Amino acid sequence: MEWTAFAVCYVATVLYLVMFWMAVDELIKPHRIDGYKANGKYLAFLFIGKLVILIGALLFGVQILQSKIIIPVINYFLNIFVLGASIKKD
Repeated sequence: MEWTAFAVCYVATVLYLVMFWMAVDELIKPHRIDGYKANGKYLAFLFIGKLVILIGALLFGVQILQSKIIIPVINYFLNIFVLGASIKKD
């Protein structure tokens, strides 16, 4: 059961990062493409959805893993660091 909780937390982390990437892409598209207007409802869905996914995974992990939840949380912060380090700087 613990491996399932780790897998759920990891998948939720990856989904969170993908939704974060999509939200940032939507925010910077108007600066890259002339005449493009960001969709506010889509952005709200992405930001609210990623928070729901993260909170749900953490609550699920706490129920199953109890004190071992620190492992998926460290994984989450490592993935955030990798995402931040991989952003291309022009």
